[in-house]
Amino acid sequence: MYQRRVAGDYDAALKFGQEALTIARTLGDRSIEVVATYYLGDTHNIRGEYGEAAKVLERNIGLDGKLRTERLGRL
Repeated sequence: MYQRRVAGDYDAALKFGQEALTIARTLGDRSIEVVATYYLGDTHNIRGEYGEAAKVLERNIGLDGKLRTERLGRL
């Protein structure tokens, strides 16, 4: 997901991000969900899809703060 975003392939970044989010939720792995929602929201933001970015990032904020800091550092 990150590599596709950096390369400018935002469609692929969103696809892989959504797949990661689905897997995280299926497994109940909140730490993967933290990372997936962050990068999904950031990718939507880069594409100018601000409403979708806000929706996804609000979900990210709602996840456990300790996990978010542990996986992404201080934002």
